[in-house]
Amino acid sequence: MKETRKASEQKRGRPANISLDKIVEAALDIGFHGISMHKIARKLDVAVSALYRHIGSKDELLLLCTDVVSQKIELPDTDSWQEHLRVLARNYRKVTLSMPGSVEFVREVGLTTPAACAVVDQSIAVLRRSGFRGDLAYMTCIGMISHATDMTLHEEQDRRNVSLRGGSEAEEVLRTMSDKYPNIGWALAGDFLLDRKEYFELGLKVYIDGIEIALREQMA
Repeated sequence: MKETRKASEQKRGRPANISLDKIVEAALDIGFHGISMHKIARKLDVAVSALYRHIGSKDELLLLCTDVVSQKIELPDTDSWQEHLRVLARNYRKVTLSMPGSVEFVREVGLTTPAACAVVDQSIAVLRRSGFRGDLAYMTCIGMISHATDMTLHEEQDRRNVSLRGGSEAEEVLRTMSDKYPNIGWALAGDFLLDRKEYFELGLKVYIDGIEIALREQMA
């Protein structure tokens, strides 16, 4: 009995079979709102104590999960602030969509981790060289990243709520209410299916056009 218990304890610990990268990967897979050290331990089939050999606390883990997203962001190689913002937003969307659930960490924890700060700082540098005032540069950069992550969040929600026609359930519900709301019915008439990438690009254009106006007003 003692030998069996000892073997079980060794199996549950298994520090050689886990790493910080595996812990972060498991946490991202579980998702921000469902994360706990006990869930991660069960997912990796180790004791909770084994996790703390690699990570100091749950809060530290949340920061690491958020930081790993920004570590994958490729910064645009251009001096054009408009193109910089377009590529930055597209890269954030691409990375977060490639890592299901990761966008929740970015949205909840924010852009205060080391890798995120590096991305924001270098992006603000491009805006600064283009004549932006400090507050406008900061709001522009943060707003663009927020647009990208917000769109990712909606896309992930759509994937969980797909209608029989292949679009979002929300549009299908609204179609059934066209008698009460005829203009919504008109807008969604025919075979319209919301294309999230097209929606994202439209928001990108509107955002940049608006910033161009704000920059001209600032310089006036």
